[in-house]
Amino acid sequence: MQSTSESRLMFDGSKEEWVIWNMKFSAFASTNDFMSQMIGLEPVPNRFKENLNDEELGRIKRHDLGFAELLIAMEDRKNSLLIGRSISKENPRGDLRLAWERLEKSINPKT
Repeated sequence: MQSTSESRLMFDGSKEEWVIWNMKFSAFASTNDFMSQMIGLEPVPNRFKENLNDEELGRIKRHDLGFAELLIAMEDRKNSLLIGRSISKENPRGDLRLAWERLEKSINPKT
């Protein structure tokens, strides 16, 4: 299920809003079946492989949906660029796991 612009979970980039937004976006990711890819538990199939089966195509589609939702949710320029520049060889148009990892480190760095 894709969200509409009225119900998107927008993030202003503030540390004060991070905990609540993180919980809400994680719930959204779970209900839209891209949470396991977002946190690195489920790898994204190689999109450049020939003869992808329906399951692999579905996982790629969920990954791409998750990346798009994460990018669209960013209201501030800094985090928009951080997410948008999270690319990898496997996902040259956006890597959801890498983007989530970078966002978490940026907002809530572990010391």
